[in-house]
Amino acid sequence: MHMRPVLLYRPVRKGSRGTPAEVLQAFWQELRGRTCVTIDHPGRPFSRGAAGARRDPGRLDAGRTELEAARRQLDALRTQVSTELERAREAVTLAQERAEASERRSLRELDQERTARQKSERAAEDLRGELVAARSEARDAAVAQAEGRAKLEAQAAALADRLAVAGAFLYSAILCECERFCCSRSIPTIISLF
Repeated sequence: MHMRPVLLYRPVRKGSRGTPAEVLQAFWQELRGRTCVTIDHPGRPFSRGAAGARRDPGRLDAGRTELEAARRQLDALRTQVSTELERAREAVTLAQERAEASERRSLRELDQERTARQKSERAAEDLRGELVAARSEARDAAVAQAEGRAKLEAQAAALADRLAVAGAFLYSAILCECERFCCSRSIPTIISLF
C-alpha cells in the first residue's frame, strides 16, 4: 500500500513543467486504485454472505427491520436537528434585531447628547456675550457715575463757596445793621429786644 514518493516526483523531475497530462492521470488512477477499500462482509467472502442471506430469510428480515429502525432514528434526528437549527436561526435573528435596536437607541441617545451639548455651548456663549456687555455697561455706568459725582461735587463746592460768600456778606450786613441799630437806640431798648 505504500507508494514511494519518488514515483510521484520522478516524472516531474525527468520532464519539465509541461508534464503530459496522461502521465499525471495514470499516476492518480493508480493511486486511487491502491487506496480504494471495499468491505462486503467482514470475515466472509461475498458469495457466502449472499448465499447465507438466501438460506436464512429471517436474518434478512431482521436486518431490514434494523435498517428501517435506523432510518427512523435518522429521520427523527434530522427532524430534531432541523428544529434546533430553526430555533437557533430564530434566536440569531432575535439577537440581531435586539442588537440593531440597541444600536439605533445608542445612536439616538448620542445624537440627543450632542444636540444638548451644542445647545448648552450656544447658551454659554450667549451668556458670555451678555456678561461682556453687562461688564461694559457697568464700566460705562461707573464712569458716568464718577463723572456725575465729580460734577455734583464741583457744584456742591461751588455752592459751598457761594454760600460762604453769601454767609460772610450776610454776616457783615447783619453786623452793619446791628451797628446802625445799636447806634441809634439805647442799650435798654436793645436788651428788651432780646
